[in-house]
Amino acid sequence: MSQKIISPTQFVNDLEPYKTASQKALNFRDSALKLDWNEGTIAPPQAVIDALVDYLKSPNSLNWYPDMEHRQVREAISRYVGMPLEYIGIFVGSDGALDYLAKIFLSNGDKVKIVGPTYDQFRVSAAVVGAQIDYIYGENPFQTDLAAITKGLGSDTKLVYLANPNNPTGVLYSKEQISDLLESSPSTLFLIDEAYMDFCREQTVVELTKKYKNLIVLRTFSKALCLAGIRLGYIIADPEYFALIMRVQNTKEVSVLSQVAGRLALEHVQYYEDYIADVNEVKRWFVQELQSSGFHVNYGEGNFILLKVDSPKEFISQLETEGIYIRDRSYLHQLEGYVRITIGLKDQMLRVLGTIQNISGSAK
Repeated sequence: MSQKIISPTQFVNDLEPYKTASQKALNFRDSALKLDWNEGTIAPPQAVIDALVDYLKSPNSLNWYPDMEHRQVREAISRYVGMPLEYIGIFVGSDGALDYLAKIFLSNGDKVKIVGPTYDQFRVSAAVVGAQIDYIYGENPFQTDLAAITKGLGSDTKLVYLANPNNPTGVLYSKEQISDLLESSPSTLFLIDEAYMDFCREQTVVELTKKYKNLIVLRTFSKALCLAGIRLGYIIADPEYFALIMRVQNTKEVSVLSQVAGRLALEHVQYYEDYIADVNEVKRWFVQELQSSGFHVNYGEGNFILLKVDSPKEFISQLETEGIYIRDRSYLHQLEGYVRITIGLKDQMLRVLGTIQNISGSAK
């Protein structure tokens, strides 16, 4: 009998795994203030929950496979983003889309550039298929740096990953800056991850997919739309790309419940617009309060800020004892000493502010 598991590929063997957030908050759902993964801090509209319950009571709700064309939820997204239906594809979260895009466009030795410091999941997706990954860093992580990106690209760069707005810095490149990149590197595929664009929708580059074939935009239901638990994401791209994606994608993997929830959520856009407006207003207030108390804060677009502290691990632990969960970002290049805090509603952030002020000896 064999005493060893079968060896994985060398790429997997050498892979540094993605660092997940603590799962401790899941043990305290009724009391925890979960501000570590930038999820929405409120429930989705009651109509979404009611629709899920009604669907579960309908005939053949779970024993049949889901709609593999994802038509109804794609139609809802089409109306939401103002793009034709044929430009939209559905995945199990935008992370699922990243995995497929890596499989489709990358192979051993292909050169990938990631604009950092940033969300780390695409590094994993690209490394698994053997891509050669390099990071592009600007001089200041809290400012756009188009020159650094342009300088970092070569004629052999196959793909660029850019989160916009960036997580965790909040840096936002304008439509004009993205257009310049697409124009200057027409043979390079740009993945623009707009996970947080709902918080600043006027800057989305989805319309540019009609002009540039080297652009794919990723979006998610996990942040502003408060549906992280259903695992639903989508991409917007030239329709020709979906012929390639369909060769690889298992289209029945997007569950019926995800499709029902996603479709119903987008019938209640005003609910989310009100929440987004509240979060953006509370973020400005929260930052001012922290700065007035002597804290060093960096922030941009999106539902989060970065706070610099003397000892991130100790600071996080102190907040956890009060049922508040935030994220350590101090191990990322250029972000030494920083923790990230998701922004919620005023009453939630009052609780956070009071707790931080009580342990203010840890902050710079």
